[in-house]
Amino acid sequence: MILPVERINEILPLCREFFLLANEPGEFNDNFFVEYWKSCYRTGKGVIFANEKATAILGAVCGFEMCTGEKFFAECFMYGPGATRLIKEFEHAGGQWGAKVFFLHNIEFMRGGTVEKIYHKKGYTLKFNRFIKAV
Repeated sequence: MILPVERINEILPLCREFFLLANEPGEFNDNFFVEYWKSCYRTGKGVIFANEKATAILGAVCGFEMCTGEKFFAECFMYGPGATRLIKEFEHAGGQWGAKVFFLHNIEFMRGGTVEKIYHKKGYTLKFNRFIKAV
């Protein structure tokens, strides 16, 4: 399901946990996170998918590929037990928007390995890895 905008605050503990496990630079900002996603909902640029109890979440944004102009739908975070089950809903919503390309992150800390096998079964191909430098 698409998490109703008024329930975004409920997922903050999961999001903080994901942020720490992902070893992202900086400090998680609850207020900014909530306002950012409210803005995404308002403008139609992003949405958060969740199971009924909001214990599994997947946030995604849409946009246009800078060189081809093709519409894309990109995962920003996916976390919680069973979160990979939200990929089908992610793909459906992106398809409704007209996305031709879907992006998922290859997170190495999940289940002591990667989610790469799950992505391959769903037809995804690993294209690049991301390096981060915090200054």
